[in-house]
Amino acid sequence: MILIMLFRSFIALLVTIAAGLVVSGNAKAAADEPACGMLPPKTAELDPFAGFGVCGLKDARLQPLWKGLKSDKLQQQSRFTFVDGHGRWLWTIRIDERVNGKGRAEVTRIGYPTRSRRRMEIKRHWHRNISKEDMQRFNALTQESQVWQFENGTWDDQEAMYLHCASLKMESVTQAGFRFSYVNIGCNRPEKLKATLEHVLDVSGLRWKTIFSN
Repeated sequence: MILIMLFRSFIALLVTIAAGLVVSGNAKAAADEPACGMLPPKTAELDPFAGFGVCGLKDARLQPLWKGLKSDKLQQQSRFTFVDGHGRWLWTIRIDERVNGKGRAEVTRIGYPTRSRRRMEIKRHWHRNISKEDMQRFNALTQESQVWQFENGTWDDQEAMYLHCASLKMESVTQAGFRFSYVNIGCNRPEKLKATLEHVLDVSGLRWKTIFSN
């Protein structure tokens, strides 16, 4: 057990160093702000894996969800962000649920410009409307799988070792507050999350193969 704890501390140090190496443009300007302000401080400080790579969201000028809903026409915003284990790319899916029950998915791929590691930029972007029925299914699946069970948490086994695995950050904000959890999805795919993630990819038009083909 002591060896496991020491090894996890070593891995955490490597992740912290890697996070510093992939910090870019806007992130450097916000170096004193945990996770470049894209996550609340208590979430970003959960452990090094929690905020790893999310500075790319700020480079792409995407808005932090934890600061609250931006419109009274929305009742929920959720974001699923896949981050390469080396910090080279991100795929992010934001799902906005309107008060009328319908939704919209915005999909963004973020990466570095050719021959540059200074600042990430948007590489691909599209959106899709989501029917009321599909939004109802989304909410039913997230409730069934307890995706938002954590205020700040992880789906990973605390005794497992993960290194250079793609990760998935899951965020949700409603009038009731902000929820966050993450999982090293490249090495650990909890069965409990499977149906929810398949539905998220289906309504957004993204595929597992596309995510990991970068």
